[in-house]
Amino acid sequence: MLDQDPGQAAQQLEDWATGLEEKAKKYQDLHTQMASTSVTHTSREGRVTVTVDGNGVPTDIRLEEASRGVEPGTLSTEVMTCMREAQVTLREKVSALVQDTAGDDEAGKNIAAQYARRFPDADGESDERPSDDEYFENRSFLSDEDGRR
Repeated sequence: MLDQDPGQAAQQLEDWATGLEEKAKKYQDLHTQMASTSVTHTSREGRVTVTVDGNGVPTDIRLEEASRGVEPGTLSTEVMTCMREAQVTLREKVSALVQDTAGDDEAGKNIAAQYARRFPDADGESDERPSDDEYFENRSFLSDEDGRR
């Protein structure tokens, strides 16, 4: 609530506006960092390497010479496992970026929670799996559930 004294009220409004500007800058910095973030993961067997962008979307999939002759189902599983591992690493990287940039801010916690839901550990850390539509729609991390920023 604003102080009854006009001078104090003006100072409170100025402090509030400054706080909002600082918060907006933090989230713009976070957005910039996230936009340039990518993670590359190589499978245990060394036959597959997958790179995902800051939204977890694959941007590069490389198959090594050793993948020749591997049963297609086995190779497909290896690609998908490698991609999920890259996404889990991305989730951890995003959580660290959010913590470093926004601290314990509620909006930052929500961003980290979105990544935790989208990219759970392979052992089922999260029971919530996104639908294919949600997973592949390539939304910004700043979007809410309806795609608004």
